[in-house]
Amino acid sequence: MFTKGISGNPGGRPKLTTSVRKVQDLAREKSEMAINVLCEIANNESYTPSARVSAASAILDRGWGRPIQGIAIAEETKPQEIVVRWGAPKKPEHLVRSDESY
Repeated sequence: MFTKGISGNPGGRPKLTTSVRKVQDLAREKSEMAINVLCEIANNESYTPSARVSAASAILDRGWGRPIQGIAIAEETKPQEIVVRWGAPKKPEHLVRSDESY
């Protein structure tokens, strides 16, 4: 584990490349136009109902964020153990014979 008070990622998040930053900037410049297109689709009855719902949902998601999704757990469900192993095993288990000596 990590020592208290010492970051496990001292370098922080990697910086975006210039090309990725350029694409993000271009997309952000078109945000108002994209919202206008979504509004046009949502308001126009000549589009299919599914297209209108998708457009309305996209508008709401961008304005208010996506709704929180709950997870239903049955009362009889017991806590599950999750095992995390770091690194690869020396040999895949299906290739290791039980009678093999090293």
